[in-house]
Amino acid sequence: MEPAKLIRCSHDENDEHPTPVRVSTLKEMFERLPGSSPYNDQIAFACPHCSHVALAHVARESHLSDIADQAEPFGGIAEFAIALECADNNCLSRVQVLAPMKPGTDESQARAQVLGWIDAGLTCAEGHPLSNPLQIGHVRKW
Repeated sequence: MEPAKLIRCSHDENDEHPTPVRVSTLKEMFERLPGSSPYNDQIAFACPHCSHVALAHVARESHLSDIADQAEPFGGIAEFAIALECADNNCLSRVQVLAPMKPGTDESQARAQVLGWIDAGLTCAEGHPLSNPLQIGHVRKW
């Protein structure tokens, strides 16, 4: 099994539904953040329990060095990176969202789930809100 870190949705006030995410996925998500990203220690996260798309805090130093000591066993969740478009049609920035889903979820099913997501106020690197309804730039499965 690959090591994983438990990510908690900011809307899960009682920490009842943490989601395991592979360490390698978190590392790649942080490497993909643009230098101008407003989210230096956070990733955009689509909670598979409540459908909110919000920021999840992950300390970079912790995740790059100490994560193996804190890791939980990876539970077979399908992980997607879904790029969402911002509301400004002239802006080329997209918000990369980490979207854990049920095992066996394919790309078309992942796209369909985006329709039910609740935007919790994410913005692109230029400060624009996400489009409403949410528009997908691309989907990538890990």
